[in-house]
Amino acid sequence: MFVYPLAASLNSYSMKKLLLTAVCLVLIFSSCEKKNDSDVVPANTISATIDGNQINFNTGVEAIYSDSSKKVSLFGFAGLGSKAPVININVSSGKFIATGTYTSVAGSAFALANPNIIYTDTGAGEDAADIFVTDGSGTHPTIVNITSASSTNIQGTFKGLVVRGTGLQSATIANGKFNVNFQPVALP
Repeated sequence: MFVYPLAASLNSYSMKKLLLTAVCLVLIFSSCEKKNDSDVVPANTISATIDGNQINFNTGVEAIYSDSSKKVSLFGFAGLGSKAPVININVSSGKFIATGTYTSVAGSAFALANPNIIYTDTGAGEDAADIFVTDGSGTHPTIVNITSASSTNIQGTFKGLVVRGTGLQSATIANGKFNVNFQPVALP
């Protein structure tokens, strides 16, 4: 019995079809978007560009979920000490927080704005802390995009313009990213 090599046993049409399939697979896999290293946020980090300055909130970072209010709160400090800037991001929903985009709307008082951001710029030296919050007028909405949410971790992006006092002072938050593990809930 004589056995032909595989290539010899395939006719010209089959070879072209096999080659076309291989080329298509190469194109599909080469066009898949790779995550850029700059898009990767280390675990338990919140970072943002605030008024043009990159700030990493990677001290005391935590995410807390309240089942009664269906609210996620993210906290982080940009270092140690009483003068370290602080950020707090809050998102509420009628159910467990899911992936998607959450945008504050016009007419929301800050306490009701969803989502909302509180940013504390502690200033330098003896200056008092400046507390900036989501613009309650809705003129400059806060936007939080949750890209991943599980019972152990939450990830996403955020941006917005936060205001101080009567709104005469503001801070622009851009390129915000978070990757925070949920803190375990202590049982009574």
